[in-house]
Amino acid sequence: LQQGILKTLPLSHGVRRATPLHLIVKRSLSPLDEQVETLLRLFKQEPSSSTATL
Repeated sequence: LQQGILKTLPLSHGVRRATPLHLIVKRSLSPLDEQVETLLRLFKQEPSSSTATL
C-alpha cells in the first residue's frame, strides 16, 4: 500500500478456519468501514488484473 499498489493475495480457508478477507466480505456480521468498502470497490473494478493502482 505504501507504493500505491493493491495486490490480491491467494487466501484460502479450511473447514474450521476463516481468513480475515472471508469475514470482511460477510456484510451481515457488521457494517463495513469506508476503507473496506473502498478496497472492495477497487477489487470489483479490476477483475482481469491482479493489481490496481491507487
